[in-house]
Amino acid sequence: MLWSYCDWLYSLHVNGLQSAGCWITLIVTRYKAQGAAIVDKNGTKDRCEFFTISSDELHGIAPASAVPSTIEGNWSLFQSFTTMAHNTIITILNSLDAPLGLPAGTLSQRHRITEPSGGSARILKYPPQPLDDQRISHTPHTDFGSVTLLFSQVGGLQVRPPGMTSAWGYVVSEPGHAVVNLGDGMVKFTNGLLRSAYHRVTSPPGAQAALTRYSLVYFARAEDEVLLKRLESKVIPELGADETEDVVSTKEWILRRIQAMKQASRNKAEWDGIKGTEDLPRQKL
Repeated sequence: MLWSYCDWLYSLHVNGLQSAGCWITLIVTRYKAQGAAIVDKNGTKDRCEFFTISSDELHGIAPASAVPSTIEGNWSLFQSFTTMAHNTIITILNSLDAPLGLPAGTLSQRHRITEPSGGSARILKYPPQPLDDQRISHTPHTDFGSVTLLFSQVGGLQVRPPGMTSAWGYVVSEPGHAVVNLGDGMVKFTNGLLRSAYHRVTSPPGAQAALTRYSLVYFARAEDEVLLKRLESKVIPELGADETEDVVSTKEWILRRIQAMKQASRNKAEWDGIKGTEDLPRQKL
């Protein structure tokens, strides 16, 4: 059922989804144009555009923004998609409680769709790149939130395993399947036991390089006021003797990362400030 939303996306006239905005100033419904962000410390412009739709706006928690007619006419479809995607993620979170030594419902109670959060749906478009200039089209990053569901039928997504010397590898896109990413929130809840996937998008491999890559994403983020910190558990590693925990609310963490992205896009000297949790020590049992 969730995959049918992605099939619908390919018939959508994405070029009609532009609005006055050029970057997300908060977790609100907004369009980002191609080239509005950078993908490396040299200031190279990105090659993707996207439209973000706030889950809070979709579900009546926050006032809905003015949107293009293409989005407005499919508002109920986005409500249905985000509800189903969120329920899928709640199932994932519930399955993690016991292995992490947490009481049942610990994680899901921090991710209620009925409470204010930075959760959102996003439609992304990556046009084919010139054969003589195929490169990164979406900034390497870890996701800001807790769990992400990604649907796409075209390749190009790459992941780099933990460790700064590890190599980038393609993630295979298979019809009927979703890619599941853990985000920064899960790293902070588990003190590094679980890792946020460091990923980027580049030109699709092989014959797919000639295709336009569309993707549909749902970002589940903990509620705004939830503190991102180690959860008490006998399984989750404790802080080291000299380790100080950076405790922030989910909303503060997301705003911090968005602001860093904006600053880097305006001034490439700020590139190092966009990092999430990719450099944190990897904890082991």
